[in-house]
Amino acid sequence: GATSPVPVFASPSHSGWVTSNFSISSLTGIDDSDKIQFRFLIWTHPDATNERPGWFIDNVQIINQGVDLDVWHHGCYTTTSTSCTYNSNAYGVLEQNIDLTGTNSTSKIEFNMEWDLEGGSSDNACVELSLNGNTWADISSSTSSTSSDCSVRSGSIPGNGYIADDGQTYGDQSGDFRLVSFDIPTGFQNQSSVDIRIVVDTSTSFNYGNYFRIQNCRLLREYSVHR
Repeated sequence: GATSPVPVFASPSHSGWVTSNFSISSLTGIDDSDKIQFRFLIWTHPDATNERPGWFIDNVQIINQGVDLDVWHHGCYTTTSTSCTYNSNAYGVLEQNIDLTGTNSTSKIEFNMEWDLEGGSSDNACVELSLNGNTWADISSSTSSTSSDCSVRSGSIPGNGYIADDGQTYGDQSGDFRLVSFDIPTGFQNQSSVDIRIVVDTSTSFNYGNYFRIQNCRLLREYSVHR
């Protein structure tokens, strides 16, 4: 719960929109739950004589912040040298089933990503969704089609430069973890079982760079509630 009273419209003149954040991580049983109910409760004094504007609620967001402990690493790792290169002609995949129930056109899938890839039409990464594990749609590139290899798709990561959520374009080396988010196509919205996979696809031409890493996959749902 809140550590102090939640600001509401409690005076004849409205307070303006305010934002309040609440963590539900400490709720008993939350780790094993697949459903949760919220209710908004307001109490008014029965003997109040002044009319007040009321309580308006909008833009309710439920965000899973992810876990900071681990990353998925595709590439090379060495303890005996200052650098190394990943293999050419490699195809690495991380695949997981996720629940997109309750998502809509305002929802997004969000990752922290760090990369050191050749880019261009050589070595790239793509994020894909599927409802059956066979037919996939690209949600991170300029095209949703997966008929061509991820390494040569237009707008893949990093391609000729990829725009992160901070508005900056990052080339072959992102330099750090960068927050990137992707819209959920209509056909995948509000689906209870969706396969998501992150593909790293390298060409036969180069042994380049070091790695591609992802951390903290989050699903952002936004709801509008008017009372």
